[in-house]
Amino acid sequence: MNCLRLATLVVTLLSPNVGLSAVTADPEATADTKALLDYFYSLMDNTTGHVLTGQTIWRDMVVGSGPYMWSLLNDTIAATGKRPAIYAPISTSYSDPQARQTILDHWNAGGLIKLSIFLGNEPEKAGWYGHAPLTNGELDALMVDPRYMQLMDDFAANVLQYQAQGVVFIARLFPEANGNWNWYSVPDQARFVQLWKQFQARMRTKGVHNLIYLFCPADEVGNYLYGYPGDAFVDLTGLDSYQSLTTNLPTIAGYTTVQPKHKPMIIGEYGFFRLDAPITYQHRDAKWIVPGLKASMPDIVGIVNWTTPYNITSMNTPTDYMLDPYVVNAPVPWSGAPPPADATPPSRVIGVQVSGVTSTSVTVTHAGAIDNIDVLSYRYEICTESSCTDFGLWTTSTGSQLSTTLPNLTADTTYRLRVNAQDTAGNPGPYSSTVNFTTASVITPSRGTPASDDFTNADQDPLSLGGT
Repeated sequence: MNCLRLATLVVTLLSPNVGLSAVTADPEATADTKALLDYFYSLMDNTTGHVLTGQTIWRDMVVGSGPYMWSLLNDTIAATGKRPAIYAPISTSYSDPQARQTILDHWNAGGLIKLSIFLGNEPEKAGWYGHAPLTNGELDALMVDPRYMQLMDDFAANVLQYQAQGVVFIARLFPEANGNWNWYSVPDQARFVQLWKQFQARMRTKGVHNLIYLFCPADEVGNYLYGYPGDAFVDLTGLDSYQSLTTNLPTIAGYTTVQPKHKPMIIGEYGFFRLDAPITYQHRDAKWIVPGLKASMPDIVGIVNWTTPYNITSMNTPTDYMLDPYVVNAPVPWSGAPPPADATPPSRVIGVQVSGVTSTSVTVTHAGAIDNIDVLSYRYEICTESSCTDFGLWTTSTGSQLSTTLPNLTADTTYRLRVNAQDTAGNPGPYSSTVNFTTASVITPSRGTPASDDFTNADQDPLSLGGT
């Protein structure tokens, strides 16, 4: 064996992440799903751009109830100038306009989406089994219960609507199963494995192929590989962890147990103190996160802050954290990422002129606007009176049409007109200079003057004009 080949072999043996296969748990995964998993594997070897930032959206955990904290994502952007790479909403209902729009907006801005799949915790509610965890026998019954089948089918129908729009989800399936507070944490972990595999099979049957499966136990209770279904059924591994930040983030309990699976790891829930302990807000300095990850947890490629009060902007120095070269924010540079949104508006419309003014219409011509991609349409807005400002849209024309007629105007009325262009991304351009015009008056026809005395009595009843 020559020296070069020997050196290559030694490097390979000493680098546990070299040559790892990014094979998706779903054999029929979409091309983008496979590409995103490849990207996660690539992060494991990066010395910069290594850890994806993330923010969960749910209720305020101190209050314990109340509305979803939808503003947390935008709060982070406003405070740090950076969009977290991973957005993790608890509500993902496509029929919920708030959930749907925030998910699609984040995805289209180059972000990633993480789902936490509990199936509504329905099995532990009254009318089902009424407690958590279920017994072994109860889980056996649940797995053939038509109500549970419907829960999975409803979830699949919801995800398929996002799949149709190209969205790929990080699926944190049945998280923290090693604890005793979830319905699926049954005594016999072999039954949990059956539950995991049944869910995956059901999704494939329904045509869902945009899920990257994350196995994510809690760090606080041990038994970290409880219910691990096997490497072929898991894409990512991770842990949920709550650690005070008074020094470098310590190695998370369970890391050395889960890491030998050699899959990219994500901290699915992160907080900087525990709610069941005195809340020590001073122990939340974000400067300790990255040094701790670098020093002892190199396989962690993502950290998703939990909801209020654990959110990114609740930490001290969140901007330093979000700007650290070791982290990755949105837009995430993976091969299947949506192309950057076009944010460049068209140029200002110039050369606006009116002609052919009648009592009810006018013809408007102008020069074409310039756009970096393409002009979709022109918008013609008018208001009445020469100094008015309450413009309203009157009509539109296509981007290639530089002359149009404004119909249905009122006679003998002064109008003020302005025009702007809109591009294919919906960006509106600046308005043109205003142009005033006045529609023509309506001319009422008159009867005129009689031409001869023969019509002197024309207003009389013609039947009364007799003759001999």
